[in-house]
Amino acid sequence: MSDALTQAEAENPAGTPAPERVTELVIDEKFIDGYGHVTYLGYPILFERERARFMDGLGLGAETVDSLVPQYFVREMEIKYKRQVRQGDAVRILTRAERHTRFSIRYIQSIEIDEQTATQFECVIALVGENGQLFPIPEEISSKLFPKNSESD
Repeated sequence: MSDALTQAEAENPAGTPAPERVTELVIDEKFIDGYGHVTYLGYPILFERERARFMDGLGLGAETVDSLVPQYFVREMEIKYKRQVRQGDAVRILTRAERHTRFSIRYIQSIEIDEQTATQFECVIALVGENGQLFPIPEEISSKLFPKNSESD
């Protein structure tokens, strides 16, 4: 398995490339169902693991985020399947983030096989304060996830 935190090819409106993580791996048997392809439950696990590595690579591991944000949860999740992913497939998992609202982050991920998208995944993480109210994305997070002038969004 190889991985790298790179600059996304697509630039944000201010012209500053957004961070993107690219991981290359071979799909192993723990994500496979009886039909030989990744089970529908395996995709969220693969993507969650890569989201955590993406954040770690930016210096925003769970401990850091927990110190900045009282609570957060998955508010939305969507998976689009374009082709099967099977045991032994060599894949690339791409991960990037964009601002969804002042209070939430959208993660956009995909699995590619032979430079073609096999699966697309999006999830929105909402930030919540201890009082249950929406919590603004802290500048310490915003400046690393969204490198353009993060205060003006």
